[in-house]
Amino acid sequence: MNGRDLAVEVLKRVVKAAIVGALLYAFFYMIPLLALALIESGFLSGLVGGQVPPEVVRFLVEGLRLEELITYTAAVLIFFTVAATLVEGTALAYAFLIGRGLAMAFIWICVTNGGVFSFTLASLSGIPMKVTVNAERFVVALACIGFLDMGRNAIKAVSWACERAGREVER
Repeated sequence: MNGRDLAVEVLKRVVKAAIVGALLYAFFYMIPLLALALIESGFLSGLVGGQVPPEVVRFLVEGLRLEELITYTAAVLIFFTVAATLVEGTALAYAFLIGRGLAMAFIWICVTNGGVFSFTLASLSGIPMKVTVNAERFVVALACIGFLDMGRNAIKAVSWACERAGREVER
């Protein structure tokens, strides 16, 4: 492979990675943040045909820490997927994909405080009530998705290595 062919191949990979990164940025960062802004602005009230209590909006924004979750999830997803796209066809691509699964599992656990959410509701009598929601099982299920992604990519890496070794033996 001469220098020109190598440059064309690198350019193809960079363009593909840029397109993948832009799509992931739009779908996993911009659209969720836009939806969150619409929820905060009260646009959701018009859609459901009634007034959404401010406590519910506050719970969605502050209690679940959705903006933080969206930001970290998008950053990890975009970084690892773009990096894997750049080095596609190598063992390093599978390492990035395995890292993505591990990072996503830890993000879900850390950002959601292990699945325990606390927020304060104003009751009708004016006395604030502190509410704690235990969603540990849901967060564990989401973390398991990350671990399954790791396992799937590890199996793909082993398969890729076996195919490559088979090609080397045939030579």
